[in-house]
Amino acid sequence: HESRLRQQIKADSKSSSKSRKKRKKDSLDQNTFDFMDEKNQRGIFDDSSRNLYEGEDLDVPAYLRRGVKIAV
Repeated sequence: HESRLRQQIKADSKSSSKSRKKRKKDSLDQNTFDFMDEKNQRGIFDDSSRNLYEGEDLDVPAYLRRGVKIAV
């Protein structure tokens, strides 16, 4: 009985490691949003005038205006 139990435990651990590998691959295949395009940044405020201050459009988030990359 003990050897069967060990075999079952080994089989379970192998299958869980395979599922972890699959999850990692799936996360790499993730789609990106289109809000990074300049034409999609304004959303429902597209028809209104831009909110400019010293040449910068304040309607665009600061991390996009300054080119900061956010690690996820």
